[in-house]
Amino acid sequence: MSEERLDALGHLYTQIVGLIGGDEAIEVAEALIQLKKASEEQIATKTGLRVGDVRKILFKLYEKALITYEEIKKEEGDKIKSIFLWLPLIDQAESIAANYRRVILQKLKEKLDFVEKNELYHCGKEGHRILTFDEAVENLFKCPVCGDPLQRMDKEDYIRRLKTLIKTIEDEEKE
Repeated sequence: MSEERLDALGHLYTQIVGLIGGDEAIEVAEALIQLKKASEEQIATKTGLRVGDVRKILFKLYEKALITYEEIKKEEGDKIKSIFLWLPLIDQAESIAANYRRVILQKLKEKLDFVEKNELYHCGKEGHRILTFDEAVENLFKCPVCGDPLQRMDKEDYIRRLKTLIKTIEDEEKE
């Protein structure tokens, strides 16, 4: 794999990790990419995070198949101690991104279908719920958040933006 391709995959990988686990998870992923294979303690030293926090992040990333581990058994007297070395699965980044794209595409299509089939009402304030006709009737055409009167939404712009997003994602899928 070329250096340029590896860098692009590494960038995609850290973006996905960030969406799943936030900034600290990005630090853990970047440390793993640099170290190639590392224990929780090595990652904690590299990132400056507490071992317990690193462990939580590692388990979250492991559940999402973004990392794997190797278990090394080490004898210490009459006990056997297990050491776990964690490895990033950078090569999984493209397939994970494709899966997320498919999920998002499906949700956008469902949203578009819902918007096209329903009469919608809104008070006009950012962050307040958009209500269907039945919900607006139940609330006496008043916003359940602020109490302002609900207005029928002009859905055309909203529908156009949803269709544009859907087309963009579908085009990315074809590439």
